[in-house]
Amino acid sequence: MRKNNKTHIIFFTIAIALLLAGFIILLSASSVRGIEEHKDSWYYIKHQLQMGILIGLPGFLLLSRIDYRKWKK
Repeated sequence: MRKNNKTHIIFFTIAIALLLAGFIILLSASSVRGIEEHKDSWYYIKHQLQMGILIGLPGFLLLSRIDYRKWKK
């Protein structure tokens, strides 16, 4: 089966754009609370990045190795 690289690039670009939009929304919604509670307006962004890297990235890499057709069974 031949992979379509253009499709992969489009989906990757969309995923990155959604990720960045989420970070912008999180920052705008939590910066005041971060200053009040933790004296750092970037506290929640840092926390989200740490958890995404420590938990999300290994989970993504693990699940991306599994053939989705096997899950159907």
